[in-house]
Amino acid sequence: MSKNEQQAAIAQLLEDSVRNHQPDATFRWKPMFGGAGYYVNDVIFAANYADERVSLKLPEADREALMAMGETSPKSKQYITIPDADVQDPDKLAAWVAKSMVHVANNKKNRVKNGSD
Repeated sequence: MSKNEQQAAIAQLLEDSVRNHQPDATFRWKPMFGGAGYYVNDVIFAANYADERVSLKLPEADREALMAMGETSPKSKQYITIPDADVQDPDKLAAWVAKSMVHVANNKKNRVKNGSD
């Protein structure tokens, strides 16, 4: 499978999870930095890097819970990889994606400036 096909497959998994949580949300993705960025309602919430693992923006408590489970690693201050077994389980992935969607929606610095903040 080519890198683009892999990124598209990840996009489909993430989009299915987004639709599970919020059916009317906008979802898009684009290649970036040797991986891809995945957006919900025009806010980036997920990425995959050169290692092709799914990473989500999550609040600190959820990042710590994932670290305690093992099989994961922080990718940056905000992103952490999701265990491969959870990515392959639609219900588990949907639960992590829902947490990420709430986190980015509630995080003021992630919001698009519209003059009302």
